[in-house]
Amino acid sequence: MSIRDVDLANFSNLSYLNILDKLKDKFEQSGELSMKYFADYYLRPDIMKDNFDLSDINDQAKIAALKECQTGAYKDFKIVDYQNNNGGDGFVGFAIETTPGKNFINRVVIS
Repeated sequence: MSIRDVDLANFSNLSYLNILDKLKDKFEQSGELSMKYFADYYLRPDIMKDNFDLSDINDQAKIAALKECQTGAYKDFKIVDYQNNNGGDGFVGFAIETTPGKNFINRVVIS
């Protein structure tokens, strides 16, 4: 599967989301985290309330991307690597497996 510009934009929005501690434990145990599981967690009402401002257009874009991960084209994708150095140089990145053995890297640098 090739990655379209719209897909890259969606994953860029998701790069601003951290893999929270509850998700990080599952990720570290299995070495991967399905995008559907990631989205299901973030779209829980209690998690959404704490992490998103529904009136913010950037947060709306993140929610739309999460919904695509939950039920759409990305639901079978997996996060296979995750780096978060927000406290250092600001690098945050995901390696996402789109099909077995095919990864792409998505990163965002926050200064």
